[in-house]
Amino acid sequence: MISKMCFRFTSVSRSIFSTAIATRTPGRIAHVSLVPSRQVSHVGLRQRSQILTTSNSIRNSWIQTRCAQSEADQAMSEYLASEIKMEKEMGAKGKGKESMPGWETECNGCNVILKKMRGDETITVKFNVNHSVDSNFDDTYSEEGDVAEKEEEPELVSRPMFSVELSKGGTILQMTCVFSDANEPIEPDQTEEDVFEDAFSIDDVALLRQGESNSEAVYSLTAGVMDADVYQLLMNMLDERDIGEQFAQDLQSFATAYEHKQYISFLEGLKAFASK
Repeated sequence: MISKMCFRFTSVSRSIFSTAIATRTPGRIAHVSLVPSRQVSHVGLRQRSQILTTSNSIRNSWIQTRCAQSEADQAMSEYLASEIKMEKEMGAKGKGKESMPGWETECNGCNVILKKMRGDETITVKFNVNHSVDSNFDDTYSEEGDVAEKEEEPELVSRPMFSVELSKGGTILQMTCVFSDANEPIEPDQTEEDVFEDAFSIDDVALLRQGESNSEAVYSLTAGVMDADVYQLLMNMLDERDIGEQFAQDLQSFATAYEHKQYISFLEGLKAFASK
């Protein structure tokens, strides 16, 4: 009798434990499910297969994207290496002036400030080389009036807008100046004397108090509505302070060299970024 009871208890125990599945978390059992063992095993394998398929798909997609990005970055880095070398060789050949004779120079990134004294007057020239480069390419006209292209490649030069500040007695006379368009073509019925103009022109003029910045609250007189005699006298004032034809040439040469250095620095930074 006892042996029969033991046999029944053993059979029941095996049946229970053969169908009991424990879902485990680290260090503990979350719950026990008394579901037929074949069904649970079947569901678990299907879910595992789906998880592995999804995981492999994501991994392969990530690897393909990463490889594509690496190839593009590597191509960029390799190209910039040769480009930087070429640009440095061009700079070594003397691409513009390295300084402005007679002026104290203060450079901060793309901003440049030139200063000098004239008696009790301080003369300050400010400019920024960003977006200042254009091609030094003069179009010429044939007898038929068609543009005749030159064979050599145009030289890139920097012609930044610049401001001139004449400061004395607590007042600043500020003039914003722009370079003349060197690429403006000569019409067939014009001569060079007909289109002669200064190397730069005054765009607007304003009077500021010492320490005051030019803003919408400050009256500014534009060249378009300025009296012609007043305009010419302002140009004479600049010329008297050695801000004339020669200054414009020196500024263009200095700005070209300085902008070229900034360009090389940008390429080196871009190469470093692509190489990471």
